[in-house]
Amino acid sequence: MNVSLSVWLLTIVVLCALVAVDFFVGRKPHDVSIREAGTWTVVWIVLACLFGLGLFIYGGGKPTGEFFAGYITEKSLSVDNLFVFVLIMGKFAVPSAFSWVFYLFGAFLIWTAWKLVQDARKDEHDEEYQENNLLKMRTASGS
Repeated sequence: MNVSLSVWLLTIVVLCALVAVDFFVGRKPHDVSIREAGTWTVVWIVLACLFGLGLFIYGGGKPTGEFFAGYITEKSLSVDNLFVFVLIMGKFAVPSAFSWVFYLFGAFLIWTAWKLVQDARKDEHDEEYQENNLLKMRTASGS
């Protein structure tokens, strides 16, 4: 699909505006209710569906299918991560005043992603396959 520079720029500007609205408009530290979380979830899903509809109208079925496949995958992974965070916070009875812990989790995820990107770039230049340390330990133990 051939996309003009102006469409890319418009998409990036709209996305940045939506993220800015999400971060800076009406945000104050508070305990989020189920209703508020549900409302924001519906808003973001509707926006994604509208984007997918626009993509279908202007790009056809293949890019739309690829977008929704990626969106559903990312949404399910984010819900999975949220579930794990809720379990961890609940298990250790972390009060909501310790919300800064999420910044540590986020920083760890960003650091992990950065390391994966660096490893992938390094592996592009290496032609031969190398087992990771866990597989080497398993092979050495005779399992």
